[in-house]
Amino acid sequence: MLDFESTNVSRRELIAIAASAFALATISPNVARAEEAGASDALLIPGSEEARCRWEGAVRRAALQGEPVYYGLEDEAQRVFPGASRAIGSQRTVSASKNLMIAGLPNTIIISANYGVTSAGKISPFNWTAIYISAGRIISSNYNRAILDGGRTNAIYYHAEMRDVADISTYVGDFYCEFYASFTGHFY
Repeated sequence: MLDFESTNVSRRELIAIAASAFALATISPNVARAEEAGASDALLIPGSEEARCRWEGAVRRAALQGEPVYYGLEDEAQRVFPGASRAIGSQRTVSASKNLMIAGLPNTIIISANYGVTSAGKISPFNWTAIYISAGRIISSNYNRAILDGGRTNAIYYHAEMRDVADISTYVGDFYCEFYASFTGHFY
């Protein structure tokens, strides 16, 4: 039995040491190498395959409708419709979210977009989009955008690399969201 008085270790410190030792003994090799892990070692977030399928469907729809698809957009990339009237009221930021389990913890992924709507009911201008995670952090992300339904819908497809809240594991995910001229969004 350990004598706490002679070792100057509190019970709380002993519990922390024991928990750390247990975690190190049971941690998987991929998680243990997370600091040096590349994207190939990252864990895939559930639902990524469905997001890729939805994006591929959006690209097909845009092609059938004769609408453009933008890849690797920067904030200055905007779609302005020729002959369109000014935006109705002010431009707005619209957000859509999805709850997921990441690293065994409940998490929320949020995609936001800022855009205006013309008097013809089309999204213009499209100013920016961003992705957020409630528990953890986004390391890197990129997105593509497709115009659908004659400009009344913007499909956003994100690919993001993120770290869990403990900053131990790296996760990679694909996400698909649609924003509508009604200033609403839907995260699939």
